[in-house]
Order: sequence, then structure tokens, then C-alpha cells
Amino acid sequence: MRELAARENAPLVDLYARSTEGVEKLGQEAADELGPVTDGKPDRTHLNAKGSDAIAELVVGELRKAVPELVPSLK
Repeated sequence: MRELAARENAPLVDLYARSTEGVEKLGQEAADELGPVTDGKPDRTHLNAKGSDAIAELVVGELRKAVPELVPSLK
């Protein structure tokens, strides 16, 4: 992925790395609030509304850095 982006001179946003870092900073208990609860257990694969908002903010922040010309279009 990084090699292709470099070869094509394309911006890269590594959402896996950024989201993993974010979850680690939050801690497991807070991170579990970002997803639904299924059968009394946190679903650590899917997002609820709070999780969707958090990931959207992360994406916008990363796009601001990776593609500055998009900034006027981002909320």
C-alpha cells in the first residue's frame, strides 16, 4: 500500500494504523463504547453512532494532513 502510493505519488491515509493508535490511546473500556453490544459483549468489529463519529473525525484529520487542498471542502 505504501509502496504503491509512493510509486503513484498518491496521498496515503493508513486508517488501520491511525484507528489502532486511537483505540490504544483510549484504552479498552473507552474503546468498547465505540461499538454496539451484542449478547452482552462489546462488538469490537463494528461501530455505533459514537464510533462512526470518532472515525469520521479521524479520517477528516488525516485527510487535512495528506491532502491539504481538500481542507476547504472538509467539515
